[in-house]
Amino acid sequence: MIDFNEHSHFIKPMHNEFSGRFNNLCSSELGFVKERLKKICLWTEEDAEEARKDFLRFVSLTFVTTETIVPSKQVDEFWHNFILFTRPYVDWSESHWGRGVYLHHNPGHIPGKAWEHTQGMVLDIFGANWPHDAQAASCCSPPPPEPALN
Repeated sequence: MIDFNEHSHFIKPMHNEFSGRFNNLCSSELGFVKERLKKICLWTEEDAEEARKDFLRFVSLTFVTTETIVPSKQVDEFWHNFILFTRPYVDWSESHWGRGVYLHHNPGHIPGKAWEHTQGMVLDIFGANWPHDAQAASCCSPPPPEPALN
């Protein structure tokens, strides 16, 4: 779990309205996803935890933009494995974006300018870039959340 007070220096003051929602989002431990990545992808605990944190930072960008954003490859792998747990994923989406809202994963976007835009937002909001070796995932970007079909 990310202690927001301990990491509040990652969010620049101009985004204070964002901080409450981000803090709530960061309480998502998602241990079952990390365990799957350690077992199936042979990730270390440190890699799985870093991917969880980066995934939460990435999806938090949907709180402040409706533009196309692109995850890093590591974030995308975490997201792919999370979506496989459909019930927890839908419950998690609804708890952070509202009842009947599902954070969709839309493959097929070509990173290009959207990747640059995403990196710029991460720098602007969190005051740091993705890791220097991060690469854009070639398969996806999330649109704004939409109501789930029942």
